Amino acid sequence: MGFQLSEFSLMDISRQRKRLLARVKMKGTRSLPTGIKKGLFQGDACYCPVCKSTIRQFEPFGGMDSVWCPVCAAMRWQRLAWLVLQQKTNLFDGEPIRLLHIAPEIAFEPRFKQLAHLDYVTADLYEPKVMVKMDVTENPFPDASFNAVFCSHVMEHIPDDHKALSEFFRVLAPGGWAVFIVPIRMKKLTDEDLSIEDPKVREKRFGQHDHVRFYGKDFEDRLSAAGFQVTLFRPEDVAAPNEHSKLGLSHKDVVFYCEKP
Repeated sequence: MGFQLSEFSLMDISRQRKRLLARVKMKGTRSLPTGIKKGLFQGDACYCPVCKSTIRQFEPFGGMDSVWCPVCAAMRWQRLAWLVLQQKTNLFDGEPIRLLHIAPEIAFEPRFKQLAHLDYVTADLYEPKVMVKMDVTENPFPDASFNAVFCSHVMEHIPDDHKALSEFFRVLAPGGWAVFIVPIRMKKLTDEDLSIEDPKVREKRFGQHDHVRFYGKDFEDRLSAAGFQVTLFRPEDVAAPNEHSKLGLSHKDVVFYCEKP
């Protein structure tokens, strides 16, 4: 009997192919000079608040439309986070701030480095170009070391996320703030199973091969349990509804703004 692919397998292969092509396109585009990218993608349909580029469209990624900016590579949720940082925090006020940035995004890192008032520290466990190699569950910094923490799309990779959150709370100074972003399904509870080690099973259940959970609306409870006072920001909190499409924002994305009393 000949081998036959199931319909699910064919869909899975197609999804993987689209993701691979998107990553190849993103990598190739990122290598181009900024001026050339602005010329290639020039248009008036979309506007990226991160790089302040007016372009014809945001590029698809991971089966989703209007995700990444072809000029600065800012993802959809990063554009939302940038607007939150601008409008809801003191990051750009010019006062001295010590910022811990976990797994720094290529769209944000160079722009943060340009802010003279920031004492800026990047950290990651695997990325070789960061300033500090760090396991977020074993934070090497003393208590109250930072005024701000930015951590996007990291916690879903961490088995002991409760310990990681408590460590972020510990190194944050009183009155400081932290911003967390995670892949989330707000109408459901967190789906978690740390016993799953098969990358294929993880991808099907949690959305990516190296994720250990898919967060739900109870992520706010985990943040509160760590000691944070939590505020949720969505696109409607930083932009008028008629601007969401132009900015490439989605109601699916949420920014968790967390203050340490």
